[in-house]
Amino acid sequence: MILYNVPYRTGVTLELDTLRQIARHPQVKAIKECGGNPDVTMALIDDGEIDVLTGEDNLILSTLCLGGTGAISASAHLYPERFVQLVQQVADGDLPAARANFYALLPMIRQMFSFANPAPVKAALAQQGLLRNELRAPMQTAPQALQQQLAVTLAQLQPQGEAVSEIC
Repeated sequence: MILYNVPYRTGVTLELDTLRQIARHPQVKAIKECGGNPDVTMALIDDGEIDVLTGEDNLILSTLCLGGTGAISASAHLYPERFVQLVQQVADGDLPAARANFYALLPMIRQMFSFANPAPVKAALAQQGLLRNELRAPMQTAPQALQQQLAVTLAQLQPQGEAVSEIC
């Protein structure tokens, strides 16, 4: 089981002592940490009781460098191989390559969170031909301007000479 600490979705911030108690449960294997407190993230990593996964896509590189084990990432739906590569680069100690990879992904990551989730992700996946850009009410699709920005960003990330179907 993965514990989710996502206060901006739940309205509840789990305290470090509570997280530590839950981490000791044999069925809890990891935590998706979105609490926004780097001291809590570092304490959980340092404790070593549980795998710490970030849920904040813009913190993937820093969490990995601190000893986190991965991410549960909305942005990774678009170029999962790049995010897997990022985790491997950090694990291999190739920080220059990891930084270059992360900073190449960062414009897309920022766009994914510039409008209510999951609209930007769905718009980008639709542009890649993987699904239709439809959401149920009350959710709204991403604004047209954002969709146009995403098209430019995705084109920049797509490897030269590869069709979308080859990279997904």
